[in-house]
Amino acid sequence: MLLKKLYENHFLEIDALLTKEGKRLKLSPNDLFVLKTLFTMYKRRTFSITSIARKIELSSGEIAKSVDNLAKSGFVSLELETRKDKQVEVFNLDGTFNIITDLYLNDIREENISKNESNLSETIKSLENALNKTLSANELQLIQSWYEEDLYSHEMIISEIKKHELSGRFSIRYLERLLNQTKLNKKPIDKKTAEMLDSIFKDIK
Repeated sequence: MLLKKLYENHFLEIDALLTKEGKRLKLSPNDLFVLKTLFTMYKRRTFSITSIARKIELSSGEIAKSVDNLAKSGFVSLELETRKDKQVEVFNLDGTFNIITDLYLNDIREENISKNESNLSETIKSLENALNKTLSANELQLIQSWYEEDLYSHEMIISEIKKHELSGRFSIRYLERLLNQTKLNKKPIDKKTAEMLDSIFKDIK
């Protein structure tokens, strides 16, 4: 779990992140306050309404209601753990990391859809200029699949068009072969992880 590792290794300011994304996470002010407080107790993980009440100005009833809301929404889970031969109630915040991860992955997906539409339009225009014709439905479908399936980067596609459009044998299939060859020569990169990290650090600055 990437966000959990970042937090535990002190690379992620969870308090700032929760403050910024509280509304998008649909957390009420009290629920947000209680969740932040649970993160201050993260290492021990012992669940105690009394301990939470010592840290914030909410009644025990309000805290219990917020914990119940957070549990129902999947931000926190409560479980029993054996410590020194005793059963102790502890809390687990893995759900919060999962919910935030899903939020940012959805942001990336939506951003990519918008970006891909713009990039696709540019590629079609460049190819129609290079081939001096309107692309067929099959050709358009093929090019669209490059973006939908994330087969090649937009920069790579445009670069190969510019390099080979005057070759005399340029076609969509020829371009696809060139792209496949270029892709094989490149080292694979974990693009989704890189994008998510970039998005997270950008948002908490």
